[in-house]
Amino acid sequence: MRSEVTSSTIRSKSSITARRIRSARYHFHAGNYGHARALLEPCLRELQPGPMRATALVLHAEMRMYHSSFAQAADILQRALKDAESDRALLVQILVLLSFVCANIGEYDRSLRHASRALTLSDGLNVPALSSRACAMWVTVNFVCGQGVDMPRLQRALELEDRYTDTPVPLRASAVNALVLAWTGRLDEARAQVSFVRNRCIERGEYGQLMFIDLHTTLIEVWRGDLTEAAQIAKDAMERADQLGCDHALVIANAIAAVVAAYAGGEQEARAHA
Repeated sequence: MRSEVTSSTIRSKSSITARRIRSARYHFHAGNYGHARALLEPCLRELQPGPMRATALVLHAEMRMYHSSFAQAADILQRALKDAESDRALLVQILVLLSFVCANIGEYDRSLRHASRALTLSDGLNVPALSSRACAMWVTVNFVCGQGVDMPRLQRALELEDRYTDTPVPLRASAVNALVLAWTGRLDEARAQVSFVRNRCIERGEYGQLMFIDLHTTLIEVWRGDLTEAAQIAKDAMERADQLGCDHALVIANAIAAVVAAYAGGEQEARAHA
Protein backbone atom coordinates (compact mmCIF):
# COMPACT_ATOMS: atom_id res chain seq x y z
CA MET A 1 0.00 0.00 0.00
CA ARG A 2 2.80 2.41 0.90
CA SER A 3 4.46 1.78 -2.48
CA GLU A 4 1.19 2.49 -4.29
CA VAL A 5 0.69 5.76 -2.37
CA THR A 6 4.25 6.85 -3.12
CA SER A 7 3.87 6.04 -6.81
CA SER A 8 0.56 7.93 -6.95
CA THR A 9 2.12 10.94 -5.23
CA ILE A 10 5.00 11.01 -7.72
CA ARG A 11 2.58 10.87 -10.66
CA SER A 12 0.50 13.66 -9.14
CA LYS A 13 3.53 15.89 -8.64
CA SER A 14 4.67 15.17 -12.17
CA SER A 15 1.25 16.13 -13.54
CA ILE A 16 1.20 19.37 -11.56
CA THR A 17 4.71 20.25 -12.75
CA ALA A 18 3.77 19.57 -16.37
CA ARG A 19 0.74 21.87 -16.03
CA ARG A 20 2.89 24.59 -14.51
CA ILE A 21 5.32 24.39 -17.41
CA ARG A 22 2.46 24.61 -19.92
CA SER A 23 0.96 27.54 -18.04
CA ALA A 24 4.34 29.30 -18.01
CA ARG A 25 4.60 28.81 -21.78
CA TYR A 26 1.12 30.25 -22.39
CA HIS A 27 1.87 33.30 -20.23
CA PHE A 28 5.22 33.76 -21.93
CA HIS A 29 3.75 33.78 -25.44
CA ALA A 30 1.00 36.13 -24.28
CA GLY A 31 3.70 38.56 -23.11
CA ASN A 32 3.25 38.03 -19.35
CA TYR A 33 6.97 37.51 -18.82
CA GLY A 34 7.12 38.05 -15.07
CA HIS A 35 4.36 35.58 -14.28
CA ALA A 36 5.78 33.05 -16.74
CA ARG A 37 9.16 33.21 -15.03
CA ALA A 38 7.57 32.90 -11.57
CA LEU A 39 5.80 29.71 -12.66
CA LEU A 40 8.82 28.16 -14.35
CA GLU A 41 11.68 28.82 -11.93
CA PRO A 42 10.41 26.54 -9.10
CA CYS A 43 10.02 23.73 -11.65
CA LEU A 44 13.62 24.14 -12.76
CA ARG A 45 14.80 23.84 -9.15
CA GLU A 46 12.69 20.78 -8.37
CA LEU A 47 12.97 18.68 -11.53
CA GLN A 48 15.37 15.76 -11.84
CA PRO A 49 17.36 15.18 -15.07
CA GLY A 50 15.18 13.86 -17.87
CA PRO A 51 12.80 14.87 -20.66
CA MET A 52 10.51 16.98 -18.46
CA ARG A 53 13.42 19.05 -17.18
CA ALA A 54 14.63 19.37 -20.78
CA THR A 55 11.21 20.77 -21.73
CA ALA A 56 11.43 23.29 -18.90
CA LEU A 57 14.97 24.24 -19.91
CA VAL A 58 13.85 24.85 -23.50
CA LEU A 59 11.24 27.32 -22.27
CA HIS A 60 13.85 28.91 -19.99
CA ALA A 61 16.14 29.32 -23.00
CA GLU A 62 13.34 30.99 -24.99
CA MET A 63 12.84 33.42 -22.13
CA ARG A 64 16.54 34.28 -22.12
CA MET A 65 16.39 34.86 -25.89
CA TYR A 66 13.60 37.39 -25.42
CA HIS A 67 15.81 39.24 -22.95
CA SER A 68 18.72 39.51 -25.42
CA SER A 69 20.73 36.74 -23.74
CA PHE A 70 21.37 34.41 -26.68
CA ALA A 71 24.68 33.21 -25.24
CA GLN A 72 22.94 32.18 -22.01
CA ALA A 73 20.20 30.52 -24.05
CA ALA A 74 22.85 28.48 -25.88
CA ASP A 75 24.29 27.22 -22.58
CA ILE A 76 20.82 26.30 -21.29
CA LEU A 77 19.99 24.40 -24.48
CA GLN A 78 23.26 22.45 -24.26
CA ARG A 79 22.10 21.26 -20.82
CA ALA A 80 18.70 20.39 -22.27
CA LEU A 81 20.33 18.21 -24.94
CA LYS A 82 21.79 15.95 -22.25
CA ASP A 83 18.41 15.58 -20.53
CA ALA A 84 16.64 14.79 -23.82
CA GLU A 85 18.93 12.01 -25.08
CA SER A 86 16.17 9.39 -24.72
CA ASP A 87 13.50 11.47 -26.47
CA ARG A 88 14.19 11.86 -30.19
CA ALA A 89 11.34 14.28 -30.88
CA LEU A 90 12.44 16.54 -28.03
CA LEU A 91 16.00 16.41 -29.35
CA VAL A 92 14.79 17.79 -32.69
CA GLN A 93 13.02 20.68 -30.95
CA ILE A 94 16.13 21.54 -28.97
CA LEU A 95 18.49 21.28 -31.94
CA VAL A 96 16.29 23.55 -34.07
CA LEU A 97 16.17 26.19 -31.36
CA LEU A 98 19.91 25.81 -30.70
CA SER A 99 20.58 26.34 -34.40
CA PHE A 100 18.58 29.57 -34.27
CA VAL A 101 20.43 30.75 -31.16
CA CYS A 102 23.86 29.97 -32.63
CA ALA A 103 22.99 31.93 -35.79
CA ASN A 104 22.11 34.92 -33.61
CA ILE A 105 25.48 34.87 -31.85
CA GLY A 106 27.41 34.50 -35.09
CA GLU A 107 28.36 30.83 -34.68
CA TYR A 108 27.20 29.86 -38.15
CA ASP A 109 29.11 26.58 -38.46
CA ARG A 110 27.53 25.32 -35.23
CA SER A 111 24.15 26.58 -36.41
CA LEU A 112 24.45 24.60 -39.65
CA ARG A 113 25.54 21.44 -37.81
CA HIS A 114 22.61 21.59 -35.40
CA ALA A 115 20.14 22.29 -38.21
CA SER A 116 21.54 19.40 -40.25
CA ARG A 117 21.30 16.99 -37.31
CA ALA A 118 17.73 18.14 -36.61
CA LEU A 119 16.84 17.39 -40.25
CA THR A 120 18.34 13.91 -40.07
CA LEU A 121 16.55 13.05 -36.83
CA SER A 122 13.21 14.51 -37.97
CA ASP A 123 13.31 12.51 -41.22
CA GLY A 124 13.12 9.35 -39.11
CA LEU A 125 10.08 10.52 -37.16
CA ASN A 126 6.48 10.55 -38.29
CA VAL A 127 5.84 13.99 -36.79
CA PRO A 128 4.99 16.46 -39.58
CA ALA A 129 5.07 19.57 -37.38
CA LEU A 130 8.60 18.76 -36.21
CA SER A 131 9.78 18.02 -39.73
CA SER A 132 8.35 21.37 -40.83
CA ARG A 133 10.21 23.17 -38.06
CA ALA A 134 13.51 21.44 -38.88
CA CYS A 135 13.16 22.20 -42.59
CA ALA A 136 12.27 25.83 -41.89
CA MET A 137 15.33 26.33 -39.68
CA TRP A 138 17.56 24.66 -42.26
CA VAL A 139 16.25 27.01 -44.98
CA THR A 140 16.98 30.06 -42.81
CA VAL A 141 20.50 29.18 -41.74
CA ASN A 142 21.40 27.78 -45.16
CA PHE A 143 20.41 31.12 -46.72
CA VAL A 144 22.12 33.23 -44.05
CA CYS A 145 25.32 31.25 -44.67
CA GLY A 146 25.24 32.27 -48.34
CA GLN A 147 24.08 28.99 -49.84
CA GLY A 148 20.90 30.31 -51.44
CA VAL A 149 17.31 29.18 -50.99
CA ASP A 150 16.70 25.45 -50.54
CA MET A 151 13.33 25.49 -52.31
CA PRO A 152 12.52 21.77 -51.87
CA ARG A 153 13.02 22.04 -48.10
CA LEU A 154 11.03 25.29 -47.94
CA GLN A 155 8.17 23.71 -49.85
CA ARG A 156 8.22 20.67 -47.55
CA ALA A 157 8.24 22.94 -44.50
CA LEU A 158 5.16 24.76 -45.78
CA GLU A 159 3.32 21.55 -46.68
CA LEU A 160 3.91 20.03 -43.23
CA GLU A 161 3.33 23.15 -41.14
CA ASP A 162 0.72 22.87 -38.41
CA ARG A 163 -0.39 26.43 -37.71
CA TYR A 164 -1.99 25.43 -34.42
CA THR A 165 1.14 24.06 -32.75
CA ASP A 166 3.07 26.03 -30.16
CA THR A 167 6.07 27.04 -32.29
CA PRO A 168 8.23 30.17 -31.90
CA VAL A 169 7.54 32.51 -34.83
CA PRO A 170 11.11 32.49 -36.26
CA LEU A 171 10.84 28.70 -36.63
CA ARG A 172 7.46 28.66 -38.40
CA ALA A 173 7.52 27.78 -42.07
CA SER A 174 5.08 30.57 -42.96
CA ALA A 175 7.31 33.14 -41.23
CA VAL A 176 10.47 31.79 -42.86
CA ASN A 177 8.71 31.91 -46.22
CA ALA A 178 7.93 35.60 -45.66
CA LEU A 179 11.58 36.31 -44.83
CA VAL A 180 12.87 34.42 -47.87
CA LEU A 181 10.46 36.31 -50.12
CA ALA A 182 11.70 39.61 -48.67
CA TRP A 183 15.38 38.67 -48.84
CA THR A 184 15.06 37.69 -52.49
CA GLY A 185 13.28 40.89 -53.50
CA ARG A 186 9.71 39.61 -53.85
CA LEU A 187 8.47 42.37 -51.59
CA ASP A 188 4.75 42.48 -52.39
CA GLU A 189 4.47 38.73 -51.82
CA ALA A 190 6.53 39.08 -48.65
CA ARG A 191 4.21 41.81 -47.38
CA ALA A 192 1.13 39.63 -47.90
CA GLN A 193 2.78 36.63 -46.24
CA VAL A 194 4.05 38.53 -43.20
CA SER A 195 0.59 40.07 -42.74
CA PHE A 196 -0.84 36.55 -42.65
CA VAL A 197 1.65 35.52 -39.95
CA ARG A 198 0.93 38.69 -37.93
CA ASN A 199 -2.83 38.06 -38.04
CA ARG A 200 -2.31 34.48 -36.86
CA CYS A 201 -0.30 35.72 -33.87
CA ILE A 202 -3.03 38.22 -32.97
CA GLU A 203 -5.77 35.59 -33.31
CA ARG A 204 -3.86 33.28 -30.95
CA GLY A 205 -2.99 36.04 -28.47
CA GLU A 206 0.74 35.60 -29.06
CA TYR A 207 1.59 39.23 -28.39
CA GLY A 208 5.09 38.40 -27.20
CA GLN A 209 5.84 36.99 -30.66
CA LEU A 210 4.79 40.12 -32.53
CA MET A 211 8.03 42.04 -31.98
CA PHE A 212 9.87 39.70 -34.35
CA ILE A 213 7.14 40.25 -36.95
CA ASP A 214 7.20 44.03 -36.40
CA LEU A 215 10.92 44.15 -37.14
CA HIS A 216 10.71 42.31 -40.43
CA THR A 217 7.47 43.98 -41.49
CA THR A 218 9.17 47.35 -41.04
CA LEU A 219 12.11 46.28 -43.16
CA ILE A 220 9.79 45.07 -45.91
CA GLU A 221 7.90 48.39 -45.92
CA VAL A 222 11.16 50.37 -46.01
CA TRP A 223 12.43 48.27 -48.91
CA ARG A 224 9.10 48.84 -50.66
CA GLY A 225 9.52 52.59 -50.14
CA ASP A 226 6.38 52.95 -48.00
CA LEU A 227 7.84 54.97 -45.13
CA THR A 228 4.40 56.07 -43.91
CA GLU A 229 3.38 52.48 -43.23
CA ALA A 230 6.82 51.71 -41.78
CA ALA A 231 6.48 54.65 -39.36
CA GLN A 232 3.07 53.39 -38.19
CA ILE A 233 4.50 49.94 -37.51
CA ALA A 234 7.38 51.53 -35.61
CA LYS A 235 4.91 53.47 -33.46
CA ASP A 236 2.84 50.35 -32.75
CA ALA A 237 6.01 48.39 -31.91
CA MET A 238 7.13 51.02 -29.38
CA GLU A 239 3.72 50.95 -27.67
CA ARG A 240 3.79 47.16 -27.58
CA ALA A 241 7.32 47.13 -26.15
CA ASP A 242 6.25 49.51 -23.38
CA GLN A 243 3.36 47.20 -22.54
CA LEU A 244 5.55 44.08 -22.57
CA GLY A 245 8.12 45.83 -20.38
CA CYS A 246 11.20 43.77 -21.24
CA ASP A 247 14.58 44.99 -22.46
CA HIS A 248 14.63 42.86 -25.59
CA ALA A 249 11.29 44.24 -26.81
CA LEU A 250 12.52 47.80 -26.25
CA VAL A 251 15.73 47.07 -28.15
CA ILE A 252 13.74 45.81 -31.13
CA ALA A 253 11.31 48.73 -30.99
CA ASN A 254 14.11 51.29 -30.89
CA ALA A 255 15.95 49.52 -33.72
CA ILE A 256 12.78 49.65 -35.82
CA ALA A 257 12.24 53.34 -35.07
CA ALA A 258 15.90 54.13 -35.84
CA VAL A 259 15.70 52.46 -39.26
CA VAL A 260 12.52 54.32 -40.21
CA ALA A 261 13.84 57.68 -39.00
CA ALA A 262 17.11 57.20 -40.87
CA TYR A 263 15.38 56.47 -44.18
CA ALA A 264 12.99 59.39 -43.61
CA GLY A 265 15.92 61.75 -43.10
CA GLY A 266 15.40 62.32 -39.36
CA GLU A 267 19.03 62.17 -38.30
CA GLN A 268 18.63 63.27 -34.68
CA GLU A 269 15.62 60.97 -34.12
CA ALA A 270 17.51 58.07 -35.67
CA ARG A 271 20.53 58.71 -33.46
CA ALA A 272 18.35 58.95 -30.35
CA HIS A 273 16.71 55.58 -31.00
CA ALA A 274 20.00 53.96 -32.01
